[in-house]
Amino acid sequence: NNINDVAFISKLIDKLVLTYKINPKKVYITGHSNGGMMAYRLACELSNKIAAIAPNASTMVVNQPCNPSRAMPILHMHSALDTKVPYKGGLGTGTGTEGVFLPAINTVLKTWARKNNCNMLAQVITNNSGYKLTRWSNCTSNVTLDYYLTKDGGHGWPGGLPGGPNSDPPSTAINANDLLWNFFQQHQLP
Repeated sequence: NNINDVAFISKLIDKLVLTYKINPKKVYITGHSNGGMMAYRLACELSNKIAAIAPNASTMVVNQPCNPSRAMPILHMHSALDTKVPYKGGLGTGTGTEGVFLPAINTVLKTWARKNNCNMLAQVITNNSGYKLTRWSNCTSNVTLDYYLTKDGGHGWPGGLPGGPNSDPPSTAINANDLLWNFFQQHQLP
């Protein structure tokens, strides 16, 4: 319908900040699946209004070049067992992604590491039976990119409840709510 989602969300942020006295330096975006893809798009196009993003079970698919105005902190969560949005990239099988080629998460995060002027050699912080945490650091403005890849679950919200009878089980190795809250508390707009 040619609706400008980015312009709508930009105006929504302005309205919420004004109406509810929200600190404009502490606006964060998270999303699951297509919502996570929107989080990446907003990071590209509204980096002046968003302090950090935390996408889950998604990848970055944008129709125009991604040119954020500042370094963007990112916490990405994904399951190695997700077949709807495969972490290694490939054809999606989820609603809205079926038959669409989706970039690998490592490629997406390496792209952001370049945009954020990070150390391009990512460091594995944790690699246990439940998950692997990879971090890109030494970025502009002390930004980090954290990537949690769980070894259980599927296309679900880690630590959450199952989405329904046909949904994948969520990972029990991490709790997305706790992780993103802790991550967001570390970042704000300059």
